[in-house]
Amino acid sequence: MGRLQDERQLAAAERCVEAILAAGTTRLGVEELRAAAGVSKRTFHRYFPYKAQAIRPYYAAMTAALEELVAADRLPTVQAWTDAWAEVVLGEEPARRLELFRLIRSDPEFWSVFLEVIEDSERTFAAALRSRPGGPGIPVSTEIDADVVAVGIAASSRLALHAAVDRGADPVAAFAAYLRAFAPSMGSATEHPTRHRRMWKAVPPRCGEQQLRGG
Repeated sequence: MGRLQDERQLAAAERCVEAILAAGTTRLGVEELRAAAGVSKRTFHRYFPYKAQAIRPYYAAMTAALEELVAADRLPTVQAWTDAWAEVVLGEEPARRLELFRLIRSDPEFWSVFLEVIEDSERTFAAALRSRPGGPGIPVSTEIDADVVAVGIAASSRLALHAAVDRGADPVAAFAAYLRAFAPSMGSATEHPTRHRRMWKAVPPRCGEQQLRGG
């Protein structure tokens, strides 16, 4: 796909995500998602070969945003990764992002697509780590180092989302804790708590409508 088509596909995926959140379920028909996406049937099926694929560009865009930061060597520590993860993955409305995670996790087809994106992100991050200019912080002197750190990053993201949805944990703190456990040499005793933590409000296992609206 060209850049313009990629952007249109992402825009369609974002509208599908909004439809899922508005309905409170992934059990929407293909036609309902197509109408929400605002594209023709032919275009919808070209973008998304089957219904659950409608979320793939949405999550793949998050991977791409983080990949750019990794390749530019701007994420050398747990602190830097945590700040970037909070901004890219949770965004300005973390309750909505967590509710989407809860919804797709309860649907095997959508969950399978999400896990595919996680697996893709491992390869993407590993390649970016190997190609970065170099610098302190991330231990990637070998390909195995890059692979291990990349898996740790992807797993930390998934586990932090689980912790937030299942236990109402602070996902930002959880991500940092998991990442330190996976890649302890990325941490530093001089790091300060992430600035995003002050934005966090605990979300119970099932997000209410008031919370989704920021109430």
